[in-house]
Amino acid sequence: MRSVFIMFIFQILSFNAYSQNSNDIQRLIFEFDNFKHASTKFEIDYQTNTLTTFILGNKRNGKKEVVFKKAYPFLNKQILQFNSLIIKNVPKKDIVKEESAFDGGGFKINFIKKNGIVLKINTLQPSRYKEKFKTEFKLIDSFFEFAYSIVKDT
Repeated sequence: MRSVFIMFIFQILSFNAYSQNSNDIQRLIFEFDNFKHASTKFEIDYQTNTLTTFILGNKRNGKKEVVFKKAYPFLNKQILQFNSLIIKNVPKKDIVKEESAFDGGGFKINFIKKNGIVLKINTLQPSRYKEKFKTEFKLIDSFFEFAYSIVKDT
């Protein structure tokens, strides 16, 4: 009986630890570099329920500067479907995937946790038609569905 109780407590603690690890995302940052247009960045802040868009330009010293920034508020119900996909795909460590391609584009997804830990999915020269990028493109597609549902001034 005592061992059953100890196993039960262990399962509860394990589930609680998993829940905290997968649900403690404070911010998400999507960065798109070196595609045909200017570099862009989108930040979802779960504390303020805002999606902020940034367009970045290059300074003469090679660093990027913000040339456009605008925040859009959202309701919790607007992000539910996207969140369910995000929670399932929070990496346990940084991930880098790349492919040889001509254009050199890529994107990053930064998962910023409440404890300050940042986990990244970095894709370089991804191809939508390659199986190894399937999950990343699902995340990107879902993100843009969410973004287009709240950004109405384009």
